[in-house]
Amino acid sequence: MIIEYIKKKTRNTKKYSIHGFLKVYVLQPLPENVELSYVIDKIQNNIPKNFFYNIDGIYITNIPEFEEREINALHKDGVIYITPEQDDNEDLIDDIVHEVGHAVEKYYEKEIYSERSIEKEFLGKRMRLYDLLKADDQNPDILLFKDIYFSREMDDYFYKNVGYDRLSAHTMGLFTSPYAPTSLSEYFAEGFEEYFIGDRKYIKNISPLLYKKIKMLHDLDSLED
Repeated sequence: MIIEYIKKKTRNTKKYSIHGFLKVYVLQPLPENVELSYVIDKIQNNIPKNFFYNIDGIYITNIPEFEEREINALHKDGVIYITPEQDDNEDLIDDIVHEVGHAVEKYYEKEIYSERSIEKEFLGKRMRLYDLLKADDQNPDILLFKDIYFSREMDDYFYKNVGYDRLSAHTMGLFTSPYAPTSLSEYFAEGFEEYFIGDRKYIKNISPLLYKKIKMLHDLDSLED
């Protein structure tokens, strides 16, 4: 198990914490231009502490899945893993907050998805994107666009076939980012990131149902605090 191996390596590792209880372990060095104290301060100032209660730890280290799945961050089994290969402070903040969004999604799954409003909003946007890509001669697969779950095939289509530069032009004003249409889960996590460390008015304008759901969780969290 990755987590058991990593826990052994943390014994002599300098520990940081978010909101005083969630441990952050730096197992591989971050670039010199990344200041972890600044990153933690910004996260603490923007995201309520109750959203971190269901996370067992944050480990900054490379794991095999990063290379296997061509990703740089992962929420798995209650733990967040982040690559140390960061461009700057904002890059690291984005990665951590995105994965916190996935942790929140997992914990509040019933509250988020039970009445399917976000799913319908997501699929409506997916089909509009499908039409845009079809008009741009990108040969989208309608079956992929109707599937709300993550698939490597869809991820590869956006990343390798379309390319994020071209995708950005089509998703502007439709999704919060070019990565958001990858799956319903990524739609939520990207929206969570936009709500807490991005432009809250923007997500409210383009994804009102997603905004409403995240705000509901934020208000619920404030009541529980």
